[in-house]
Amino acid sequence: MKKTSNKSFLASAAYLVAALVLCAGVIFYTGNGGTGLTVADITDTMPETGTDEIVAGEEEVPLASAPKVSVKKSTKTTTKKKTLKKAAKKTKTTTKKKTSKKKSTKKTATVQTVTETTVQTTEKTSTKKKSKVQTIRTTVVTTVKTTTQTFGTTTTTTTNNAASVGASTAVSSSGFAISKFSDIKGHVDSKVYDAFVNLGFELKINSKLATTGVFSTKNHNIQLKRGQSSYLLHELGHFVSALKGRNGKKIDQSSEFTRIYNEEKSAYVGNNKAYVTQDAAEYFAESFRDYTENPSALKSQRPKTYSYISQMVSSLSSSDVKAFRNAYGWYWSINK
Repeated sequence: MKKTSNKSFLASAAYLVAALVLCAGVIFYTGNGGTGLTVADITDTMPETGTDEIVAGEEEVPLASAPKVSVKKSTKTTTKKKTLKKAAKKTKTTTKKKTSKKKSTKKTATVQTVTETTVQTTEKTSTKKKSKVQTIRTTVVTTVKTTTQTFGTTTTTTTNNAASVGASTAVSSSGFAISKFSDIKGHVDSKVYDAFVNLGFELKINSKLATTGVFSTKNHNIQLKRGQSSYLLHELGHFVSALKGRNGKKIDQSSEFTRIYNEEKSAYVGNNKAYVTQDAAEYFAESFRDYTENPSALKSQRPKTYSYISQMVSSLSSSDVKAFRNAYGWYWSINK
């Protein structure tokens, strides 16, 4: 029997390992729709707190003002006497209680008012021995609890310097209260709304969230600390940027938008300027919100930003949705 040298054995083993790795790579590439994205790619391009999962810091994106609660209580008592056909054989007192509750909610663009009304009725009936008179005493206690929450106002000021005579400075309102994604329907472009739904993304309200909002391709959702339309529109801006991007690179990273960002970021006059203008990603997301809530103001103040976002939104198509699903659908399916 011919003796095989150690060098020959090691060389054969190396060739075998290389062949197995190549084969596995081909199978994986086919299994994920031919995108070429691996688990490592997903980890790198969709970190927990990185470029694909956008986190809006709580200090710089304030929540709505604390709710104001008022409670009003009123009591009304009536006494009625009833004559019985026969005198009572013994002294007797009975008490009946009934409670009813009603809740109503009124919402506007800036204020939500929740009214909770509780009515407690106590009926006390008493008769005395050998008396034909029955006394019915009814006490009604009404408690009205009103919770009012203000989400911000929309103000417009006009600057009078020579460089910007007649230019309006709009501060976007904080929107309205929401509890589910369908609440935004009709308030955002239908192509964006439909793409979010068709790709199976979800909206989750998580009061324990450490930030005001998070968009995550990896987790297939948007999470908000509080149900508020303005936060959702900001996160949808990140969604649009990812959806129109390719190979893990979002459109807010494109050379064209980076150039626009550098030219027009100083013209941003809304809330949280330091946070919004810190990078192109946050600027794009907040500009998408402006595009949705007040397009005329955006067009007037930052025309190139308006034009770019308008172009991206209007060009959204089934091809974008298909490409996004091909890139990430395999990952979602194995992590359900």
